[in-house]
Amino acid sequence: MSYAFDTPSGIPYNNLIFSDRSNDGSTTNGLATTGTLVLEWTHLSDLTGNDTYGALTQKAESYLLSPQPATSEPWPGLVGTNIDISDGRFVDAAGGWNGGDDSFYEYLIKVSLSSADLDASLRWWRDGIAFFRWQWDDGIRCARCMY
Repeated sequence: MSYAFDTPSGIPYNNLIFSDRSNDGSTTNGLATTGTLVLEWTHLSDLTGNDTYGALTQKAESYLLSPQPATSEPWPGLVGTNIDISDGRFVDAAGGWNGGDDSFYEYLIKVSLSSADLDASLRWWRDGIAFFRWQWDDGIRCARCMY
Protein backbone atom coordinates (compact mmCIF):
# COMPACT_ATOMS: atom_id res chain seq x y z
CA MET A 1 0.00 0.00 0.00
CA SER A 2 3.02 2.29 0.15
CA TYR A 3 2.39 3.32 -3.46
CA ALA A 4 -0.49 5.45 -2.15
CA PHE A 5 2.15 8.01 -1.13
CA ASP A 6 3.77 8.04 -4.57
CA THR A 7 2.32 11.41 -5.52
CA PRO A 8 3.96 14.75 -6.37
CA SER A 9 3.02 16.14 -2.95
CA GLY A 10 3.25 13.02 -0.81
CA ILE A 11 -0.45 13.44 0.05
CA PRO A 12 -1.61 9.83 -0.35
CA TYR A 13 -4.31 8.52 -2.59
CA ASN A 14 -7.18 7.14 -0.52
CA ASN A 15 -8.73 4.58 -2.84
CA LEU A 16 -6.25 2.05 -4.20
CA ILE A 17 -6.77 -0.63 -6.82
CA PHE A 18 -4.53 -3.48 -5.75
CA SER A 19 -4.77 -5.58 -8.92
CA ASP A 20 -2.69 -3.10 -10.93
CA ARG A 21 -1.24 -0.85 -8.19
CA SER A 22 -3.27 2.14 -9.36
CA ASN A 23 -5.83 4.45 -7.77
CA ASP A 24 -9.28 5.74 -8.53
CA GLY A 25 -8.05 9.02 -9.99
CA SER A 26 -9.17 11.23 -7.11
CA THR A 27 -7.60 14.66 -7.09
CA THR A 28 -8.05 15.32 -3.36
CA ASN A 29 -7.80 13.49 -0.08
CA GLY A 30 -9.32 14.45 3.23
CA LEU A 31 -7.74 16.02 6.28
CA ALA A 32 -8.69 13.17 8.63
CA THR A 33 -7.58 10.45 6.22
CA THR A 34 -4.22 12.07 5.54
CA GLY A 35 -3.56 12.86 9.19
CA THR A 36 -4.52 9.37 10.31
CA LEU A 37 -2.27 7.73 7.72
CA VAL A 38 0.66 9.90 8.83
CA LEU A 39 0.11 8.80 12.43
CA GLU A 40 -0.38 5.13 11.64
CA TRP A 41 2.57 4.79 9.24
CA THR A 42 4.88 6.69 11.61
CA HIS A 43 3.82 4.39 14.42
CA LEU A 44 4.41 1.38 12.16
CA SER A 45 8.01 2.57 11.77
CA ASP A 46 8.29 2.86 15.54
CA LEU A 47 6.96 -0.67 16.06
CA THR A 48 9.04 -2.35 13.36
CA GLY A 49 12.21 -0.28 13.62
CA ASN A 50 11.93 0.31 9.86
CA ASP A 51 12.05 4.05 9.15
CA THR A 52 10.76 3.56 5.59
CA TYR A 53 7.09 3.74 6.60
CA GLY A 54 7.36 6.97 8.54
CA ALA A 55 9.61 8.54 5.91
CA LEU A 56 6.87 8.06 3.30
CA THR A 57 4.54 10.28 5.33
CA GLN A 58 6.82 13.17 6.25
CA LYS A 59 6.16 15.21 3.11
CA ALA A 60 2.40 14.86 3.61
CA GLU A 61 2.74 15.86 7.25
CA SER A 62 4.57 19.06 6.28
CA TYR A 63 1.51 20.22 4.30
CA LEU A 64 -0.77 19.54 7.26
CA LEU A 65 1.34 21.53 9.72
CA SER A 66 2.00 24.42 7.32
CA PRO A 67 -1.26 24.72 5.38
CA GLN A 68 -1.41 26.70 2.16
CA PRO A 69 -2.95 28.91 0.97
CA ALA A 70 -3.32 31.06 4.06
CA THR A 71 -7.07 31.26 3.42
CA SER A 72 -7.35 27.53 4.15
CA GLU A 73 -6.85 28.37 7.84
CA PRO A 74 -9.75 30.77 8.48
CA TRP A 75 -9.30 30.45 12.24
CA PRO A 76 -5.99 29.69 13.98
CA GLY A 77 -5.61 25.93 14.23
CA LEU A 78 -8.63 25.06 12.05
CA VAL A 79 -8.03 24.18 8.43
CA GLY A 80 -10.04 23.07 5.45
CA THR A 81 -11.12 19.52 4.75
CA ASN A 82 -9.78 18.66 1.29
CA ILE A 83 -6.14 18.62 0.18
CA ASP A 84 -5.00 18.61 -3.45
CA ILE A 85 -3.01 15.44 -4.04
CA SER A 86 -0.88 17.06 -6.75
CA ASP A 87 0.47 20.03 -4.78
CA GLY A 88 -0.51 19.60 -1.10
CA ARG A 89 -2.55 22.78 -1.01
CA PHE A 90 -5.92 22.87 0.71
CA VAL A 91 -8.72 23.42 -1.79
CA ASP A 92 -11.20 24.76 0.75
CA ALA A 93 -11.57 26.40 4.12
CA ALA A 94 -14.65 24.43 5.14
CA GLY A 95 -14.32 22.16 8.13
CA GLY A 96 -14.42 21.90 11.87
CA TRP A 97 -14.36 19.21 14.52
CA ASN A 98 -16.80 17.02 12.66
CA GLY A 99 -16.51 13.65 10.96
CA GLY A 100 -13.97 13.87 8.18
CA ASP A 101 -11.82 16.34 10.09
CA ASP A 102 -11.83 15.24 13.72
CA SER A 103 -9.22 12.50 13.34
CA PHE A 104 -6.67 15.13 12.32
CA TYR A 105 -7.04 16.95 15.64
CA GLU A 106 -6.84 13.67 17.53
CA TYR A 107 -3.76 12.84 15.47
CA LEU A 108 -2.06 16.03 16.64
CA ILE A 109 -2.27 14.97 20.27
CA LYS A 110 -1.13 11.43 19.56
CA VAL A 111 1.73 12.40 17.27
CA SER A 112 2.95 15.02 19.72
CA LEU A 113 3.63 12.22 22.19
CA SER A 114 6.13 10.65 19.81
CA SER A 115 7.24 13.55 17.64
CA ALA A 116 10.33 15.67 17.62
CA ASP A 117 8.10 18.47 16.28
CA LEU A 118 6.12 18.72 19.51
CA ASP A 119 5.78 22.50 19.33
CA ALA A 120 4.07 22.49 15.91
CA SER A 121 1.59 19.80 16.91
CA LEU A 122 0.72 21.43 20.20
CA ARG A 123 0.34 24.85 18.57
CA TRP A 124 -2.39 23.48 16.32
CA TRP A 125 -4.20 21.81 19.19
CA ARG A 126 -3.94 24.91 21.40
CA ASP A 127 -5.22 27.20 18.63
CA GLY A 128 -8.14 24.90 17.86
CA ILE A 129 -9.18 24.81 21.52
CA ALA A 130 -8.85 28.59 21.76
CA PHE A 131 -11.16 29.02 18.77
CA PHE A 132 -13.92 26.91 20.30
CA ARG A 133 -13.56 28.58 23.69
CA TRP A 134 -13.85 31.96 21.98
CA GLN A 135 -17.01 30.84 20.18
CA TRP A 136 -18.55 29.54 23.40
CA ASP A 137 -17.60 32.66 25.40
CA ASP A 138 -19.05 34.84 22.67
CA GLY A 139 -22.36 33.01 22.93
CA ILE A 140 -22.21 31.57 19.44
CA ARG A 141 -22.92 27.86 19.12
CA CYS A 142 -20.42 25.91 17.04
CA ALA A 143 -23.19 24.80 14.69
CA ARG A 144 -23.28 28.39 13.46
CA CYS A 145 -19.50 28.41 12.91
CA MET A 146 -19.51 26.23 9.84
CA TYR A 147 -17.66 27.99 7.06
